[in-house]
Amino acid sequence: MEKEELVGENSVRRFRLTPENTCLESLSPREIDALFERSKGDDQHMLIRCVLAVLNSGEETDDVKQMLAKYRNFSIDVERTAGGIELLLHNAPINAFVIYEQNTPGGSVKVPKIIEGLRQHVFAVIRDLLFISSEIERTAKFDFASSDGITDAVFLMLRNAGVFGKTGRHKVVVCFGGHAISDEEYEYTREVGYECGIYG
Repeated sequence: MEKEELVGENSVRRFRLTPENTCLESLSPREIDALFERSKGDDQHMLIRCVLAVLNSGEETDDVKQMLAKYRNFSIDVERTAGGIELLLHNAPINAFVIYEQNTPGGSVKVPKIIEGLRQHVFAVIRDLLFISSEIERTAKFDFASSDGITDAVFLMLRNAGVFGKTGRHKVVVCFGGHAISDEEYEYTREVGYECGIYG
């Protein structure tokens, strides 16, 4: 039987992402259940768009409509494993991978290997979109009508992102959103970045 070619002209047809050495490497059974449920619910569309944006980061253009049209067949399956989750990417942008030739008994095949920084970033997206939001909702202890409540929630996100670690790994903190965030949101984000710089 002929082996399926995983690498197309513009995309990698199928690729499995594992969370080793990422922020989601170790999860409790409850956390796995919550994350898995959110990945299948209302957050699924946003998750696909954000992960696609990460994998497409090597492109010169940031035209969202063009990206979505080019990779309209891109999708993600979140799968449970014994220790957590894995991702199965379908039709992912080829520029997120290094492609090398591997000799097999049936001949030479193209084998994709994802760029490590992008792999880390994909799991950071899942952490921020699914895991952190589910934790905030589950605990119900954050009052988003108050300044203190918002600050506590932002602190939870930054702490889980490892921003406050003393390992010296973080030289730059990047806070980002859309191109059209409000002035108030921009000023708040800028202040968070400033305070992180002072703290570090």
